[in-house]
Amino acid sequence: MTKKKPISITVSAPRIKQMVAGVVAAASSDDITPVICTVQWMLEPGELRLVATDRYRVHTAVVPVDYVGEPVSFLASRELMIWLQKNATTFERLYRNRAPVSPAPSATAPVVVSFTSPSPDSPTDAGTIGFTVMSPEPGGSLSRSEAAVRGNFPPVLRLIEDARKAEFYPSEFVLKTKFMTDVGKLAQSPTDEPRLRSTKSEATSKPGVVLLSFRSNGVGDVYAEALLQPNLLLR
Repeated sequence: MTKKKPISITVSAPRIKQMVAGVVAAASSDDITPVICTVQWMLEPGELRLVATDRYRVHTAVVPVDYVGEPVSFLASRELMIWLQKNATTFERLYRNRAPVSPAPSATAPVVVSFTSPSPDSPTDAGTIGFTVMSPEPGGSLSRSEAAVRGNFPPVLRLIEDARKAEFYPSEFVLKTKFMTDVGKLAQSPTDEPRLRSTKSEATSKPGVVLLSFRSNGVGDVYAEALLQPNLLLR
């Protein structure tokens, strides 16, 4: 079988932990549809985007990365994402809690994300996705990798694109606490607050989806968005 060279990028441990926590909150846990029990990793030149959905909502977040190759997309299982969320800052916690040493090592080290593309010789090979949580000191790291999930992830980013351009609908609605709590996990800091846009449905005169977006420092580029279906919000 022909194997392609793995693609590797590095992301800061605290950033990837926060990013994964915010996105995996919207991943489905319904095993009947395993393709959405995943997080989609989309790598493009200069950018890494994560996307998850459970049919009723979409969470997505983006981070700049040092990558110049062709766009690639992989599906990582919800279980693998929970492992990464739990372990991404392991070494940061260890060094923060132990007695001071001299010279003091940096408490933060990156997470290396690696992808192996599917083999063109195998119709069942979906590639692999792996993570290595680096240690600030030589000789230690945590790693886990697994086969990427096979399947076609739904094109939910189109729904977000449509919502950005949709007509504003000034309506009163009720926000379910759990879903708003999950949206809050997308924030990079406690001071980041989402901008909320209630839209009008194109098919009817009723309210459409609600779009929430987070901007860097409140005014910069959008780094995370959440889309909530109206049946979860309105009554």
